[in-house]
Amino acid sequence: MVPIIKRCERCYKPISYEATDDWYRHIRVQYCDDCRKIVDKEQAAERFRRYKERQKEAARLRDERLKELEIENEILREKLKLLWDSKNHKKEGES
Repeated sequence: MVPIIKRCERCYKPISYEATDDWYRHIRVQYCDDCRKIVDKEQAAERFRRYKERQKEAARLRDERLKELEIENEILREKLKLLWDSKNHKKEGES
């Protein structure tokens, strides 16, 4: 039987031999030590980029909602002001 040699997915160096290594390590390992460091940094940078995008989207939605609430508050203030003015006008007419 021919031994199965697993190679790094980036540089194709042999990284695991089925006959000599632990089977679970053999099926799990994908990169050599040098490439694993590079891949880990790339993946961390990608996670951080996605995190920043989510934060920006959340901030944009929050700002959008804040503007909507400000407009709604302004409309309610105007309605309340008209209501108070009409009540005051009626009281002055009664006196």
